[in-house]
Amino acid sequence: MIGRSLTAEIRVTDDQYVSPLHAVVAQDDGGVVWITDYGSTNGTWIRRWAGVVGMLIKLERGGAKRLYPGDAVIVGRTTLPWTRR
Repeated sequence: MIGRSLTAEIRVTDDQYVSPLHAVVAQDDGGVVWITDYGSTNGTWIRRWAGVVGMLIKLERGGAKRLYPGDAVIVGRTTLPWTRR
């Protein structure tokens, strides 16, 4: 869970535009990693690079998108780089 809440695993405490429970990152049984907007007020975005062109992908409220290495997750005004370990 990403959010401002004390229960969030990834806490963003210095951004008032992040919801208490903003988004969830989870891996499915096939090893694919997804991010799901948790009904946030200000939305969840993915910044993805395709060659030299960057694009922003908006998640619908409650919607999910696959995360790829090199993506960045944007919640509120905070950008979180995504790397897979």
